[in-house]
Amino acid sequence: MPETTLLATAVGRFYDLVLADPDLTPWFEGVDMGRLRRHQAEFLGSALDGGTSRFDLRRAHRGLGIDDAAYDRVCAHLLAAMATVGVGDGYLGELRQAVEGLRDQVVEA
Repeated sequence: MPETTLLATAVGRFYDLVLADPDLTPWFEGVDMGRLRRHQAEFLGSALDGGTSRFDLRRAHRGLGIDDAAYDRVCAHLLAAMATVGVGDGYLGELRQAVEGLRDQVVEA
């Protein structure tokens, strides 16, 4: 049985929250969630380690019509998921700043 990492647990919780949010579910209809979870775990792992990601966020989100309200909701779910796995307030603050810095790469509406 594969080992479940803290990051994988957080990503799983994050998508549980996102998919339970009726304002966000339309963006995920027909999406391969297993693939998306793997990509998110890789992306977050790289971002949290201060590295660079192989993912082009602009290209990945182009044409989806993601607006600021949706981005804010997704970010809130991410922070909540990270908190549930024990990420401390200081690190959550750093994560909040990091995801805010990515807003212009995701939001287009």
